[in-house]
Amino acid sequence: MGYRFHPRSRTIKMDDWIFSPVLQRTYASTEAHYLLLRHLFEGQPIAYCRVSATCNSLNVKARQYHEQMGYKYEGTFRKDNIARWGTPRDSACSSMLDDEWPLNKSVLLTYLLATNFDADGKQIRSLQELRTLQTRCSL
Repeated sequence: MGYRFHPRSRTIKMDDWIFSPVLQRTYASTEAHYLLLRHLFEGQPIAYCRVSATCNSLNVKARQYHEQMGYKYEGTFRKDNIARWGTPRDSACSSMLDDEWPLNKSVLLTYLLATNFDADGKQIRSLQELRTLQTRCSL
């Protein structure tokens, strides 16, 4: 993963999350992402006000992952990067703002509770389901 820090504007851009297949779609990957976001939004000496994430616009799973984690799709940067095979690629950009973090934090913490997983470690409620419930309750 690449980072582009902008401490003066309190923004950070994270490019191309890469999880090994063993870590993909696991409790550990969600917890690691939560801990990173908590550090960025609540950290000292800098608490960031905007975290953006980009991925290859053709990578549907990565775009869905960003959405599940609470990022909002902002748009596509055309020919933003060079793919591994040397051709230009478009990058889908999503972001999360500091005023969105409290709801996303609550959703992630609820998701990560042991009571949200059965004896085999399978989730009971998805992030999307919990986000919908929490959004309704906060209105």
